[in-house]
Amino acid sequence: MYFIISILLLTILLPLTILYIQFRQRFSFWKKKGIPGPEPSFPLGTLTYYFNKTVAEAEDELAHKFGTMVGMFDAGDPVLLVSDPKMIQEVCVSKFSSFMGVKAFSYAHIFHDMLLFKEGSDWKKQRSLINPVFTTSKIKALHKEMSVCGQRLTTYLDKCIVNGNNELKAPDFAVLFTLDVISRLTFSTEIEPYPREDGKEDNFSFYAKRFTTNVSHLTYITLLMLPEWINNILSLNPFDHKSTNFFTQLSVSLVDKYSQLKQESGEKSSGKKTKQLVELMLENMEKKDVLSNVVLIFIAGFETTTTLLSFLMYILSQHPEIQETLVEELNSVEIENENYIEALMKLDYLEAVVQEALRMYPPVVNWDRVASEDVTFDCGLSIPARTIIRVPVYHIQHNKENYPDPEVFDPQRFLPGNIENNLKSFIHLPFVEGPRVCLGKYLALLEVKCFLYYVLPKFVIKKSPKAPVPMVFEKSVKVLKSTDGYVILEKRK
Repeated sequence: MYFIISILLLTILLPLTILYIQFRQRFSFWKKKGIPGPEPSFPLGTLTYYFNKTVAEAEDELAHKFGTMVGMFDAGDPVLLVSDPKMIQEVCVSKFSSFMGVKAFSYAHIFHDMLLFKEGSDWKKQRSLINPVFTTSKIKALHKEMSVCGQRLTTYLDKCIVNGNNELKAPDFAVLFTLDVISRLTFSTEIEPYPREDGKEDNFSFYAKRFTTNVSHLTYITLLMLPEWINNILSLNPFDHKSTNFFTQLSVSLVDKYSQLKQESGEKSSGKKTKQLVELMLENMEKKDVLSNVVLIFIAGFETTTTLLSFLMYILSQHPEIQETLVEELNSVEIENENYIEALMKLDYLEAVVQEALRMYPPVVNWDRVASEDVTFDCGLSIPARTIIRVPVYHIQHNKENYPDPEVFDPQRFLPGNIENNLKSFIHLPFVEGPRVCLGKYLALLEVKCFLYYVLPKFVIKKSPKAPVPMVFEKSVKVLKSTDGYVILEKRK
């Protein structure tokens, strides 16, 4: 018996001891290169730094403490936290061919063919096929759907005020608009996102809200900690499993439907004047690629846009003078005009308000790139292939060296003339930069501007005593969220 126990202990302890020694050797990686950083510990590396803080707060502290290059470890994988604009330019543009990949996780099967997780020639090929779907002309053609969604939102808000329910959580009514838009534009599905008399919620809305709100922080940390080959075997998924299955099945049925229509018509589309995003993708891409990227559009565009709208409502409630200036500009656009989308995108102050909101409260607080080969930066630092570069967007956009008075909301920073004269390159990074810039950037900005176009001229957004000042953030994984985003709505006279 003693012998058996000894063998079992040896079987467990020997691999752990070997692993511990390997990790300790890896943990000297950044010290040998003279890069400062927090002290790593076995087996999590420096991931423990994220446990009791939001990601934004943790990386802001690290960058202030250690500088523009911080040596970190996701378990045993070396990570360089980079906030130097020149190095970010190299990662995004001048040395982009060496940083075309991101840290990939296996997740569910539907994630495998997503553009997000492609690199090298595979990324180039798929990006070239999906780019035509997101041209400004194609997105502008969706203005009728946007109008319907805007009108439905204002009808709902009118009812809330009539019923005496005018103190609302901004995320609660922002999500209704984004659900309406994304269901129509991406999934070609007309849903009822607004509360019904029977209190029931349609499946699309129910699973959409659960998809990312139930993301497990522990699972995410586990994904960062485990080696890639173990992740691939386990197929760990940080998203809600039932929601993943729902949107997988919905995407399959949708892609099959439009593929069948395409075959029956013998043409490249279903013949409608306004084509939905799925139809546009099927013109250039294979079914399996369309399937994965339909879900990607939902993941990338739903929660982040809802979050940005929530922050904008909070900001405007705190700054009535900015709100009134914005309303005055919005009133210059005629709502009956079919070209109102084009007119919206040319409004300077509206653009400045949205960009300043993205600066102060970037929905995605960081992003990663993985070196596909050994790289030497212009500053002389050399890193081996598979080293992770992490860009702390929140910190960069709250750094006094980049933005004077960074905690002050000031749209003037982004007005024409001020951008060129006062803002350095690669310090405004909510959508990334370079060839891998966010594909849905134009669609997201259009959606946000349409929301403001329909809401602000009809309603005054006022400060709620329930709203914390300053903003308090949830301890979420990657997306910046507020804990309480209450505002008070009143009909504009």
